[in-house]
Amino acid sequence: MRRVSILGIVVLGLAFAAPLTAQQGRGRQQRARPPSAAQSRQAEQLLNRFSRRAAEALQLNEETARGLTETMQRFRRERETLRVRQQSLRQELTLVVRRTPEDEGRVAELLDELLELGVRSAELDVIEQRELSEFLSPIQRARLIYLRQRLAQQAMERQRMQGGPPQRGVREIPSF
Repeated sequence: MRRVSILGIVVLGLAFAAPLTAQQGRGRQQRARPPSAAQSRQAEQLLNRFSRRAAEALQLNEETARGLTETMQRFRRERETLRVRQQSLRQELTLVVRRTPEDEGRVAELLDELLELGVRSAELDVIEQRELSEFLSPIQRARLIYLRQRLAQQAMERQRMQGGPPQRGVREIPSF
């Protein structure tokens, strides 16, 4: 019994590792949706700026910097697609658990799909690192990971200081 409870906690922890929803106004939930054209352009611009800074920090030549930017752009788009689907699944899971908790079959399906998306996300990381290894040294790749983490932390801190909704990496537990 204890083993089942621990497994349940782990599964729910994985399912809700990222925020369920962004909050808007007085606690209303937004629907998961793909980024608008303006948001996509802004994300591309931010990625290009980050790529330039990373290229400088990693002391890359022009050709290698171009490869870095192209690789990062391609994987950003794939990750965004996964993120939108994960957010949508989390919202649906929350609704199912709140409204029809007896529908264990649907809950299991949603959890399975969430876990599969988590695996796909990890696979994307591995594939991206493999591609980056074609033109970056292991030290450069490690520094790139560090730069990405630092950027993500700064973005979350700015968001928190502005009183905005929690972003990826900030855990939010749903109330069932």
